[in-house]
Amino acid sequence: MLNIIKTLPNPKPSRRQFVLAAAAIGATLVVGFRPTFSRAATTAAAQPLEAYIRIAPDNKVTILSSQFDMGQGAYFGIATLANEELDAEWADITVEGGAGNPAFYGNLAFGGEFQLTGGSSSMTSSWERYRKAGAAARMMLVSAAAAAWNVPANEIKAEKGKLSHASGKSATYGEMAGAAATVAVPADVPLKSKDQWTQIGKADVRRYDTKAKTNGTHQFTIDVKLPGMKTAVMIHPPLFGATVKSFDASKAKAMKGIVDVVATPRGVAVVADYMWAAIKGREVSPSNGTTLKPRSAVPPTSSPSTAPRRRSPAKPSPATTAMWRRPSPPPPR
Repeated sequence: MLNIIKTLPNPKPSRRQFVLAAAAIGATLVVGFRPTFSRAATTAAAQPLEAYIRIAPDNKVTILSSQFDMGQGAYFGIATLANEELDAEWADITVEGGAGNPAFYGNLAFGGEFQLTGGSSSMTSSWERYRKAGAAARMMLVSAAAAAWNVPANEIKAEKGKLSHASGKSATYGEMAGAAATVAVPADVPLKSKDQWTQIGKADVRRYDTKAKTNGTHQFTIDVKLPGMKTAVMIHPPLFGATVKSFDASKAKAMKGIVDVVATPRGVAVVADYMWAAIKGREVSPSNGTTLKPRSAVPPTSSPSTAPRRRSPAKPSPATTAMWRRPSPPPPR
């Protein structure tokens, strides 16, 4: 396995500053970057889960995304950046969320010190480093093939997940990944010019995740399941600032899958083994709340005909309404 490490010398890195280094660990080609300024960067070489691109012997390409996909298409966008330079088959590409190490996945749009998805920054932060990762992987695959076939590297084509030469020799990226892991990391990694792009900004490039997002099999962050992990849903008060006075959890606790029902400063949490149980438990957990004082009525201004119409404030009540129901409607004007 090969890790390509990007060294960013300044605390606020420019996305145009790249220095590459590498470490070989096995037969899978792994390309990644590590900024040295981050406090999370404690080792000289990246670990397998701290890389950007993996190419396995079976030709499967895994792209580890620094940004999380919440439906906005970040996974596809970042995969497109990497694959513009790598040129693997889309059918062989999958995307996974990065391992949560800001040393590798820090958001460069905000200085790179922490991992963040938001602010329309996914492409800004990923634009150059993922293209560099794809280009470096392709160059190393080509170099490995050139050495294995004893031909000039500039005579080898790398496209659609396959290396080929006019002599008839060919290999998939996966078949050459092990050899590529022993190749020296290129000191200079040029990127395609805009007029050479075949995937970035092209309407005919179909999103690899459309089917999964349509049939419900796509894994979002909310779908993550860890051993022993529980799910909680909240019962919020009907009015901002209300606090819990009492609640009855007896019915919920008797339901299958419910672990506990607990009061919090902002409502009641129903904890369960899985989401559906938590939702159903919430439905049978009535609670009473104590609300804050209603705001004072706004005194009329000008004449009655031009004064803004205001509702009279509702009198404080015992607040026995279940918290998941809407408050009683105000009195008619």
